[in-house]
Amino acid sequence: MGHREKNAESPSGIRILLLSCTYPSLKEASAGIFVYRSLIGMQRLGGAEFVVIVPLAWCPKFLRRFRRWAKYDHTRTLVEAEGVQAVGLPYFRPPGNWFNRWGGLSVYLSAIRKIKRIHAKKPFDLIYSNSFFPEGDAAFRVGKELGVPSACAGTGTDVNVTAWSSKTIQARFEKVVRGLDGCVGRGSVIAATLHRISGRITPNIFGFVDLREFAPANPKEKKSLRKELRFREGTLFLTYAGHILRTKGLFELVDAIVQIKDRFPSVVVNICGFGDSKDLEAYIRGKGMDGVVRLVGEIEPQDLPHWLRASDLFVLPSYSEGMPNAVMEAMGCGIPVITTSVGGIPDALGKCGGVTLIPPKDALALARAIENLVSDSERMAQMGELCRIWAIEHFDMIENSRVELEYLRSLVGKVLASPRG
Repeated sequence: MGHREKNAESPSGIRILLLSCTYPSLKEASAGIFVYRSLIGMQRLGGAEFVVIVPLAWCPKFLRRFRRWAKYDHTRTLVEAEGVQAVGLPYFRPPGNWFNRWGGLSVYLSAIRKIKRIHAKKPFDLIYSNSFFPEGDAAFRVGKELGVPSACAGTGTDVNVTAWSSKTIQARFEKVVRGLDGCVGRGSVIAATLHRISGRITPNIFGFVDLREFAPANPKEKKSLRKELRFREGTLFLTYAGHILRTKGLFELVDAIVQIKDRFPSVVVNICGFGDSKDLEAYIRGKGMDGVVRLVGEIEPQDLPHWLRASDLFVLPSYSEGMPNAVMEAMGCGIPVITTSVGGIPDALGKCGGVTLIPPKDALALARAIENLVSDSERMAQMGELCRIWAIEHFDMIENSRVELEYLRSLVGKVLASPRG
């Protein structure tokens, strides 16, 4: 195939098709919020026009009564964003890691007709994807079919874990990485892995936090927020935000609070998140921590800044992570963070003086870290300031969107300047 002509009809620059299984819906407004923010950031810069295809794992309704299939809901309604066309498309995805070898093909077969119709009306300049399984594989296939460049952002578990879970999955992953026109790493370890496989420069771009929204509260604002959220006066509030899962270290968090409660009776934990909380609720009750560790439930994305700005400390004791959005948001709000030294966290935050890193699955280390901070209010304030500075320097939504958009433009430019075989 020879030189391609750039899409002359796109007044806002390049026209990009994004494939992402994670995207906010009316049912789960926080799902894929980082994808949503990166799109909005690039939209604000005026340098790109997006169409988003959201592959939705399909299964018959009667199967969703069973636990293995319960999370599959291809009927959910996606959040609408100004200037972004998002289309949900069901695809076949049986449970189990084994299907990661074939997930990209399944998405491709389900979406290619729709994509071709959209492309025929107004061509795409680039196929971009969020995560390699199944989106990156599908983007590679779509790019070859349409004759346009393709790229993928490695997000964490896809590159660090899934890619190496079997020889067949590894072989397909490495073929896709080498076949794509470009890759982005959401963390330097991920970027280094993709660079090693592809031999191409792979930028490390992560953190899309609206620092106007996630900003520190002054004392007057904090007092008002606490009153609005019904926080008891004189209480030290620790907040967790994320899924309600054992692997998020929430049972260890309860154990840690049990250890320090007698010495620090003013400490209260707010667990903000969605998921099945029955086991955790029973565990809290069994430990006598009712009213001390509070299950708040899911917080709407627009309300999360209020909870973080009203809090004194953010805690995320996960067993594994990529680079968690909630940590970056808490840092933007200028509160110190305690989290585990897993995944991309040490690389991204290890040099920030406002973050305390602990081993996963270690309730004693977590208790000591909490105790060290809540016993010294001046130190907590200083660490909060360091977190805010770090967030400004590393997680700004507009700045990181600009870097990402420039990279995507460069991929289109390279293909325009050279033949594709």
